[in-house]
Amino acid sequence: MKIGITGHTDGIGKAIAEACETAGHEVVGFSRTTGYHLFKDLEAVVNDAEDCDVFINNRYNYHSEQSGQVELLYRMYERWIGKDKRIINIGSRAGTYVAVGKIDRYSVHKRALDAATDQLNLLRDMRPRVTTLKPGYVDTESIKHITSNPKLKPEAVAEAVMWVLNQPRMVHISSISMAHMQFG
Repeated sequence: MKIGITGHTDGIGKAIAEACETAGHEVVGFSRTTGYHLFKDLEAVVNDAEDCDVFINNRYNYHSEQSGQVELLYRMYERWIGKDKRIINIGSRAGTYVAVGKIDRYSVHKRALDAATDQLNLLRDMRPRVTTLKPGYVDTESIKHITSNPKLKPEAVAEAVMWVLNQPRMVHISSISMAHMQFG
């Protein structure tokens, strides 16, 4: 399979890209290192990902008021309507929480991604298939300052992506929520 992925050079995206390559898939990365500014070049990303079989909508922009993930989801979906392709969004369990007493753009953007996935999965054709993975805290550079919560390894998220990709064509996974469990 040919798999396009945003934010493939670090954290969750890097782990997913490595897992895909190890499984023998061709990976097409979309990031600044490959000449794409994801949220300024959305149309270029969509154009260049069109011939992929899978698009992994991973990169969240922490430095903007708009993440771009929802817009990228809709644009890829519209490009692939009726095609046997798959979009996997990397969301967050944060989208299920309501922040009280503060503004939390991250949670709102991830909630919007969940809502967009739910909306697309209610359409009659359901092609392309759209899945959102919702990990809890993941041990990445962007949240290294959070020390009070247990964190998943990026490789655990990559394993979940690979599991989704390995399901038979007639099986559709709409969402998976993941969290690190501590025992002992």
